[in-house]
Amino acid sequence: MFKSSIIVTVLSLILSGVGFISQVLIAKYFGAGKDLDIFLTFSSLPVLVAAILSSALSYSLTPTLIDAKRIFDIEFKNIVGNLIKRILFYVSIIVVFVATGINFLIPRVYTEINIAMYGVGKQVLLLSSITVIATLFAGFFASQFNSDKHFVKPLLLNFLPYLFSIAFLLLFHASLGIVSIPLGIMIGTFISVCISIFILKSQISFNKLSPSANAYVNKYLKKIPIAAVAMLCFTIYQSIDAYWAPKLGPSYLSYLSYCQRLLIAVGALVITGPSTVLIPRLTLAVLEKRSNDFLMDVNLILKVIFSLASVIAIIGSLLSKEIIEIMFQRGAFIVNDTVAIASILPYMLVGMIFMLCVVIMFRMLFVQKKIKFVALIGILSTILYFVFSGIAVYFSTIKGICMSYILTWVILFILCLSKIFIGNTSMYLNKGNFSFLVKQGFIVMVVGVFVGVIKEQLLTHINTQHISGKVIIVLICGNIGLMVFVAMSTYVIKQKEVIFLINGLKSIVKKDKNV
Repeated sequence: MFKSSIIVTVLSLILSGVGFISQVLIAKYFGAGKDLDIFLTFSSLPVLVAAILSSALSYSLTPTLIDAKRIFDIEFKNIVGNLIKRILFYVSIIVVFVATGINFLIPRVYTEINIAMYGVGKQVLLLSSITVIATLFAGFFASQFNSDKHFVKPLLLNFLPYLFSIAFLLLFHASLGIVSIPLGIMIGTFISVCISIFILKSQISFNKLSPSANAYVNKYLKKIPIAAVAMLCFTIYQSIDAYWAPKLGPSYLSYLSYCQRLLIAVGALVITGPSTVLIPRLTLAVLEKRSNDFLMDVNLILKVIFSLASVIAIIGSLLSKEIIEIMFQRGAFIVNDTVAIASILPYMLVGMIFMLCVVIMFRMLFVQKKIKFVALIGILSTILYFVFSGIAVYFSTIKGICMSYILTWVILFILCLSKIFIGNTSMYLNKGNFSFLVKQGFIVMVVGVFVGVIKEQLLTHINTQHISGKVIIVLICGNIGLMVFVAMSTYVIKQKEVIFLINGLKSIVKKDKNV
C-alpha cells in the first residue's frame, strides 16, 4: 500500500511536469497572441463541461462502484454497462447544447473576431466538444480502475493526451496552427479510452438490469448534477476569464491562462505531501465517527498547507520574472508578455494559498456527505468571481481580476471552514491558531528577506542575459528560501505542524522500505 502511494505520488508529479511541457511549447509557438486567445475563448465552455463532469465522477464514482460490486456481485458488469450507455446519452445532449450555444453567442459577444479567426475557433470548438465525451469516459474508466485498487494504470493512461498534444505541437504547429493543440488532446484521449475498454472489457456488459439494480443506478445518477455544480468552485475561472478578460484588450486572457497553469503545477507540488500523510487519517476518523479527532486533523492539515503554500507564494512572487523568463520567454512569447504575467503572478499565488485549503476542505465535506452545501459553494463561487471580475473590468485593470480571484477564494475558505467546524468554533478560533498565524507571518517575512537580498546580490554577479544565469538564480534563491523555511519552522520557531509533516513523510518512506 505504501509503495503504491509513493508510486502514485511520483507519477502524479511527473504528469504535472509533462502537462507543463505542453504549456512551454504553447508559449514558444503562440506566445500570448490572438491565436491563443481564440483557442481559450472557444474551448473554455467545453473544457468547463469536461472538468465539472469528470471531477464529479472522480469524487463519487469510485465508492459507488465498490459498493455496487459488494451488493450486486453478478450484476455488477451490467451496472457498469448501463452507466456507460446513460452517461454517453446525457453527455452527448449537453455537449451538443453547449457547442451550439457557443457557436451562436461568440460572434455576437466578441464582435471584433474576424471571419478567418472565427473559422479557426469553430474548429477548436468542434474538437474540444468531441474531447469532452472522451475525457468523461477516461475519468469513468479511471474510477473503475481505482475501484479495483489499480491506481497506476489510469495515471499512465492520463499521460497520453499530454504526450499527443506535445507531439502535435512539435509536428504540426506551423501547418495546423492553434488547432494542433485540441487535435492532439482529442486523439490522445480517445486512445486512452480505447485502451481502457480493452483492459476492462470483461467487466462491462450491456444486459438488462434487474429492478433493484436499475433503482441503484438511478439513485446514483441523480447525485451527479449536484456534484457537478459543486465542481464549478474549481473549474469556472477560465470560462469567466474568457468572457471578461478580452474586454480589457488582446492577450489579457492568455496572461491569466498562463498564471492558472502555473498555479495548478505549483499547487500539485504543495498539496501532494500533506494529502499523502493526512487524508487517510481524516477519512478513517469520519468512518469511525471520531468527530473530535477529525476536526483536529482538519485544523492540522489546513495549517500545514497554509505554511507550505504561503512560503511558496513569497518565493514565487520574488522570483516571478525569472520564472516566467525560464519557462516561457522564447519564440512568439516576448518580453512584454513576461513583464505582464510576472506583474500579476504574485496576486494569483496569494489566491492559491486559500484555494488549496478549500480543495482539502471540499474532500472532507464530500466525506461528510454535505453535498448540498458544496453545490451551493459551487454556485456562489461562480457568482462571486463573475461579479468581482466585472467590477475589475469596469475599472480597466487586470490586477483587479486577480484581486477578484483572491477575494473569491478567501470568502469560500471562510464559508467552508465555518461549515466543517459548525458548533465547534473554538477549535479554529483560538489562541493556538492565532499564534500559528503570527509565527507563520514572521517565517514568511524572514524567507522573503533572505530570498530578496540573495537575489539582488546574485543579479550583480551573474549574467542574466543567458537563460542559464536565470536558472542559477532561481535554483539558489528557491532552495535557500526553502531551507530557511525548514530551519525556522523546525529549529527556531518550531512550528509543530511542519515538524509533523516532515515526520509523517519520513514514516511513510520507512514503511515503504520495510514492505
